[in-house]
Amino acid sequence: MSKTKSAKKKRDPSVVTRWDTQWEKQLSYLQKFIERNGRHPKASEELPKGNRLGQWANRQRDLRTRGMLD
Repeated sequence: MSKTKSAKKKRDPSVVTRWDTQWEKQLSYLQKFIERNGRHPKASEELPKGNRLGQWANRQRDLRTRGMLD
């Protein structure tokens, strides 16, 4: 499970927050999209309708590139 690193203090990894739950949900949507389409979503694509999955995926790649995901 990858989440944004905090520069202030480490949090207890056994504590699950609503952000963790939402991140896992988005990851599940991304996996379904890739299974169905054989590719990552474009920035403008949504799954389900109204959920900007492409923008979320792009943001995760950006955070990982900058070393902000653990």
